[in-house]
Amino acid sequence: MVNLTVRNIPEEILKRVRICAERERRSLNSELLIVIEEGLVSHSSKETEDPAGLLSPAGREKIWNELSGGWKGVRPLDGIISEVYAGRDGGAPGARNDHF
Repeated sequence: MVNLTVRNIPEEILKRVRICAERERRSLNSELLIVIEEGLVSHSSKETEDPAGLLSPAGREKIWNELSGGWKGVRPLDGIISEVYAGRDGGAPGARNDHF
């Protein structure tokens, strides 16, 4: 492992890290390593295409909309729905189909 010296740490930041270290019962060094690691994870997920799957709900919705495309059929929707029901047990709208 490499030793590193960090200079000119603002007093307010050092104070906050010390408070966190004490609250979590860790050394100042251990707490700084955790803060750096969490910061890198957060920073890298913003730079890349969300490798950890942390997209916002709006981002997920946008991707699903792009992937799903649109309906391009020319048949009437009622006919398609009737065919789906006919293929199910009971064959009528409202019939239960608990097979999936």
